[in-house]
Amino acid sequence: MLADLVKAGKLPAVDKRLPDNPKVVQVVDKIGKYGGTLRMGDPQQQMDTALRIRHNGLFRYDFGITKPEPDLAEGYAWSDGYKTLTLKLRKGLKWSDGTPFTTADFMFNWEKVLNNKDITPGGLGAEWKVGGQPAEWKAVDDYTLSITWAAANPTAMDRFGRTHFSGDNVLFLPANYMKKFHKEFNPDVEKLATAENFKTWVDLFNAKRQQGYQAVAWPLDRPTMDCWVPKETATTRILLERNPYCWQIDTEGNQLPYIDKVEISLMSDQSVMDLKLTSGDFDFEPRWTAADKLTLYRQSEAKSNYKTYIAKQLEPSSYSIMFNLFSKDAQLKELFNKLPFREGVSNAINRNQINDVLFFNMGAVAPPAPVDSLPWFDPAWKDKPYLKYDVARANQKLDEAGITKKDAQGYRLLPDGKRVSLILETSLSSAGQGWAKFCELLTADLKVVGVESNCQLQEPATINTRTAANDMNVQLWSFGRATLLGRGQPDSWAFEGATPLWNSQWRLWKDTSGKEGVEPPQAIKDQMALWDQFKKVPSDSPEAKQLGAKYYGWMVDNVLPFIPTIGYGPQPVIVHNRLKNVPTKGLTWSSDHNFYAPFHAEQFYIEQ
Repeated sequence: MLADLVKAGKLPAVDKRLPDNPKVVQVVDKIGKYGGTLRMGDPQQQMDTALRIRHNGLFRYDFGITKPEPDLAEGYAWSDGYKTLTLKLRKGLKWSDGTPFTTADFMFNWEKVLNNKDITPGGLGAEWKVGGQPAEWKAVDDYTLSITWAAANPTAMDRFGRTHFSGDNVLFLPANYMKKFHKEFNPDVEKLATAENFKTWVDLFNAKRQQGYQAVAWPLDRPTMDCWVPKETATTRILLERNPYCWQIDTEGNQLPYIDKVEISLMSDQSVMDLKLTSGDFDFEPRWTAADKLTLYRQSEAKSNYKTYIAKQLEPSSYSIMFNLFSKDAQLKELFNKLPFREGVSNAINRNQINDVLFFNMGAVAPPAPVDSLPWFDPAWKDKPYLKYDVARANQKLDEAGITKKDAQGYRLLPDGKRVSLILETSLSSAGQGWAKFCELLTADLKVVGVESNCQLQEPATINTRTAANDMNVQLWSFGRATLLGRGQPDSWAFEGATPLWNSQWRLWKDTSGKEGVEPPQAIKDQMALWDQFKKVPSDSPEAKQLGAKYYGWMVDNVLPFIPTIGYGPQPVIVHNRLKNVPTKGLTWSSDHNFYAPFHAEQFYIEQ
């Protein structure tokens, strides 16, 4: 599709468009054919599939999520005791408009955006203030960038393995393009903002730097480093087209991608998405599927010309229970903070039934720890007594927790005579991943041991609001960030990043040096100190194995941050028979690798 443009002199020849050292992608089956449109759907309004399917960063994780592989970067090196990270870009990389991609794009983002008080009023994120001081960025040359922190920070590379964290609008921006919307470079930017109906130049700037998680907001003239470029954006459809400057090639030197266009259509809801998938209207989907619909997918394979493969979810517990240790209800707060109560609830759960009903018995019981492929995982953790379905032990532990009195219906009572009554809140899942069924099974299990519970499925925004206001007592959720990414972006696993129910007030105390939040007990302070040690050593070191085992071992012993049920479940991957070069073996599913990155969609091709 580019040949006529080259012939007309509107586009350089391919050898002028590629970098000196292109990324060589190993094709799954064979060298592909050019052409065609990849058809996909998305049941959520922002249609971020349009970004994720094409998204590249300096690095990307493979299916194992054990180490980051070079993407836009040629490589990296640590020095000065893991304080200085040197990143090497591929020489000759170009943005989709043909502009050179260099360290100037990184320095612009660092100096004029991240360190600009108008654009970033909250200041630098914690990832750039390791050791209490701002990091230092330096462009050694056009293709070499060094980042120096005040303290050892090897977890930066654990974080950069997810394309988002080493990608556009996080590490770099198209400087030449963005300067038109920056006050320092364009004295008329306020007039431009007014002309485009923005209140301030900062609003205009922020709109223009969107990288596509709100896909319809993507400015069509904005350059990208991805291998497909947005060409049409509407509220119901997004069309991507090949980037002539894609920097990837196959093993025979052919420029990728093979597929000309990617079309993402908005589905009104998940049921319509399922209908389209089972009718063969879409070519590829590993994300907007659900294990509880596996039978539905398999039934339509022959007539609709597709196959359903299985990826393993890299979640130790896809259906988990998290108690708010800082509940506003004083009696529940006291109860949740008792280890026997948490163990008793865990023993009451019939995990085999959950596995059978929701995962076709393809999942596994795992402790409240990251995935078992990590070097610090201890196999002995899988044998904890509280992971077994044991009603007698459950009753014993709940008695130990002090809730021995029961009412006429057999429900346990709090000290004031009211029932122990739990509202189990969870977010409505777009993919319909069985939360209502799980909550129903859990409620029945808890009733057997005298604990009353009720389910509430909430909108995601409501969940976030209630969590922030500390209004929630029990949340049902899955636990991601359980791979190597969890060292660089720990979310619920540490006292930084996201603010989960279980440690919100302790984290606030830590972040404000004791001015706000709740001072933690010594055991939690020890965990905080241990985490700080753990993240200062590289993940493949003996020290990391020892420290990680100690840190997560404490969580396993204390049934925190969550009570696990079933994890490592099946994630259906639907592939139309006309789509070739799609990996079908050794598949995993995780937001930690951004869902699509390990598939290398650039080497897919269509064969009619």
